[in-house]
Amino acid sequence: MSSYPSFTSLSEVATHLNATGPNSNGNYLVYGLTNSSNSVQAYVDHANTYIGSLVPSVTSTDPRYPFAQLAASGGMLLGSADYLGTAL
Repeated sequence: MSSYPSFTSLSEVATHLNATGPNSNGNYLVYGLTNSSNSVQAYVDHANTYIGSLVPSVTSTDPRYPFAQLAASGGMLLGSADYLGTAL
């Protein structure tokens, strides 16, 4: 578990990707690809750790925090459908 703040969450990423689910098996459908919730959570964990490593001193009261959230939940999603599709 990362010691960095949580800049984004599974539900935010799923919403941003317009994913449907989770279904009864815990899977999401993202751009026609089936992805396990573990796969999506791995992306979320990576995004939070990556952004946290870039700005380790940022906290929720820091003026940079909203930009870090945006980078984790939106900006880092470039190519995420390919990443999620191969993460299964």
